[in-house]
Amino acid sequence: MRDFELLYPATIAEACQALRRHGEGARLLAGGTSLVQFLKEGMYVPEVLVALQRIPALDAVVAADGGLRIGAMARLTDLERHAALRQAAPLLRAALHLVGNVRVRNVATLGGNLCHADPHADPPTALVALRAEVVLGDGAQSRQLPVAEFLLDYYETALRPGELLQGIIVPRQERGQVSVYRRFTAVSEEDWPCVTLAAVGSVRGRAPNLACAALRLVVGALEPRPRLIAGIDELLPLEAGDAARRETLAETVMAQLAPVDDLLGSAWYKRQIAGVLAREALADLFQQGAAP
Repeated sequence: MRDFELLYPATIAEACQALRRHGEGARLLAGGTSLVQFLKEGMYVPEVLVALQRIPALDAVVAADGGLRIGAMARLTDLERHAALRQAAPLLRAALHLVGNVRVRNVATLGGNLCHADPHADPPTALVALRAEVVLGDGAQSRQLPVAEFLLDYYETALRPGELLQGIIVPRQERGQVSVYRRFTAVSEEDWPCVTLAAVGSVRGRAPNLACAALRLVVGALEPRPRLIAGIDELLPLEAGDAARRETLAETVMAQLAPVDDLLGSAWYKRQIAGVLAREALADLFQQGAAP
């Protein structure tokens, strides 16, 4: 690993100025769980690292616009334990709990996870399902963008030169909504998932006559960015006892995916796993909806 300069700006404006001044030679440092590995492997050779740890309130979690605004430097462990997040967005909390292991979660940040833009990461799938948005700024102006539009490709985001991610706005799950996060790993639980799936829905009626009246499904890890499954509204309402309609849902999911063969599994295998996760997620939604 080559020598580099380490800067500790005191404000967002100073951090953005450093990024503009050093251009392609600068990298932002949040938790560093992924960046440090890339530095060791020589994938990044920066002249300057701009560390964000000393910028006040960049890790705060506050109520905003009917949901939560999560600072980019909020650590995953802290978010997982945060009472407001547990109540407002249990789907995100479920995804955070499965990231790496406790040592990783104690250091990694939500903003860093998003900016790294690894398609196998857990939080993006849940955030897209929740219709979350990122807050981006250059120290003078800020803008908001849906997470689904922020993630562009493998390790590529919509960040502009001299801009950083300041926070993430997560809408509160509506009353009556239930949610499920599922992932499948081919090796161990701590390994990268080969498929992730987030579901948010509304279940009506009483057991055994339950029906899913609204459903949003997002599949991640097997394409460059999470995919929102289209055409689900045409299948609604989905009745718990309608096995044929549930199978159509799984087929709808599998038909829209374009996975690639890699060490985590073949394209065919990943597509089949996505169908299985869709069936399981729907069953979990019905189980939650039936709970008193």
